[in-house]
Amino acid sequence: MHPDSDLRAFVTPTFDKAVESAADRSSWEAAMATWTPPVINSFYPVRVDWYVPYGSSIGTAPQQLDAHLLTRLDPAAMTQARQADLLHLVERLIGEETIRYFDFLIEDHNLPPVPDNHRPRPVEAAMQVTRHRRLGQTYCLAWQAARDAAVSAQKHPRAPKSNMTTHGLNQFEEKCQRAIADPSLRLGDWHEDSRLPLSALTRLVFLSLLRADPFQTSRSDIAAALPPPCRAADDLAEDGSRPEEADSDERDSVLIEALQGLNALVDIDVDVLLTAFQNGCADLLRVLPDQEEKPESLRLALDGMCRAGRAVQDATGDGRAALLAACAAAEAYPAPASAPHGAEVTVGQVLAWYLFMTASSSLAVSEEPPF
Repeated sequence: MHPDSDLRAFVTPTFDKAVESAADRSSWEAAMATWTPPVINSFYPVRVDWYVPYGSSIGTAPQQLDAHLLTRLDPAAMTQARQADLLHLVERLIGEETIRYFDFLIEDHNLPPVPDNHRPRPVEAAMQVTRHRRLGQTYCLAWQAARDAAVSAQKHPRAPKSNMTTHGLNQFEEKCQRAIADPSLRLGDWHEDSRLPLSALTRLVFLSLLRADPFQTSRSDIAAALPPPCRAADDLAEDGSRPEEADSDERDSVLIEALQGLNALVDIDVDVLLTAFQNGCADLLRVLPDQEEKPESLRLALDGMCRAGRAVQDATGDGRAALLAACAAAEAYPAPASAPHGAEVTVGQVLAWYLFMTASSSLAVSEEPPF
């Protein structure tokens, strides 16, 4: 769990119970000197913030996740569908930056902002022109439209300023349509305005990912420079997963199959099932031999899962929902299960699988899960 998790996610002992733990309660000072600090051993899994479940420790998890994400963001490692998503993102970024610049210039000329009922108009115009023009040119269109609005405001000082904003918006739409209809129309190439830096996402996509100048690179330029997309037979599967992710998908399918069997049950005695599951700690150590050196950790995992399941059972009376909550709580234990399981299998996944199968069938706990 992340230490910055919401405090409301944890169930803390009452102050009275904490005082009762004092060895000497003859006086207030004696109680404070001899009490046992309360242990928070109950929590709501949905409210807790978790560390990413990659790596063998908290320290290596962010590093491995960063490396994984950088690999996934490499255009050469993308399928055709993901490259299309990338191009769509480029369009959105150019359009959003253009709208931001137009709004900024309108405010800079002391004109009121575009009213909410007209907001779809600049968005539509900007998104259409981004398919044909680069950001430096769309900046030029936004500047020209805002300048026309400011000039009109100076010529008609008694007219409502909101009318001048509307005039600038009309000019922006008209200029965008002309830029689309006439590819030979020459437009100036604007650069970044120091008063309005580009967004972090725009910098990340253009500078870090595509290594391109955001003001000089159009969508068509990026599409032409993209490497051939990966196929299903390459390192990436068609859905974007890597070979090692296929093992994860297989484990997920095993758990889904177990869940479907559980869903077919009508009457589930959750208390009996969870009690038997807790009492099977010694048997579970046989399929998790790496945990024999620290059996108290496995016991805490079992207890945490069972507390979560019983809490949902008491609140809803739904046995299947209670078992789902217990298995969700197992995600709090991402430690590697080690041999004989796969390298990516965690203790929580093994425990969740046994709880599912114990509820769905008469599976012997000594039987190993299929991953």
